[in-house]
Amino acid sequence: MDSDRTGRFRILTMTAALSAAVIVVVVGFLVLRDPSPRVDRVGTLTPSSGATKPASPAPTVPPVTYPTVPPATASSTVVPTSLVVPSIGIDAPIDGVGIVAGTDEIEVPPIERVGWYRFAGTPGGPGSAVLLGHIDGEGRQGVFFRLGSLEPGDPLQVGLADGTTRSFTVVGRDQFPKAELPPDFFSRGGPSRLVLITCGGSFDESLGRYRDNIVVVAEPAS
Repeated sequence: MDSDRTGRFRILTMTAALSAAVIVVVVGFLVLRDPSPRVDRVGTLTPSSGATKPASPAPTVPPVTYPTVPPATASSTVVPTSLVVPSIGIDAPIDGVGIVAGTDEIEVPPIERVGWYRFAGTPGGPGSAVLLGHIDGEGRQGVFFRLGSLEPGDPLQVGLADGTTRSFTVVGRDQFPKAELPPDFFSRGGPSRLVLITCGGSFDESLGRYRDNIVVVAEPAS
């Protein structure tokens, strides 16, 4: 995720022409000014059939609309504990992350670990299991530094607390301005999918953060 001096990242919401509330993921850490890998769009990741990405953000900020309480179906046996992505050299532990008390900020995973947003879906269950990771920070590459290099067909494995492993296959990759990240990527309902998010695009020196989010979507392997 983004690298600046705050030591945490934030999800902000903004309205956008042609869409409902969208989420901005802002990550804080000391900046490694090595630009993120270039993302050439592979398909268009839309949140639902017929959806389109907004043309430009509106100037108002509506209430946060992403889930902030655990799903009723949550179980300790399906908590993800590790992520392996052979094609880009990821073999990392997963920490559950939520919202910092009294704020709309997501808890920050360490730079070498992956954060699972425990208020969305679980890997292999209904909806989106969201995994978040830094692109860089603390003067070094983050766990998701090469996320933008993933291609459709690349395999991923998620280890669970019960000792089992669930396999996924990448189906698409896209890059969104932060004000246009579809909130449906945090959905608890619909088909099972894995949504991996990091920061990317150009670096905004004035704000100390990247301008975009890189999103990779994977579906359960058949």
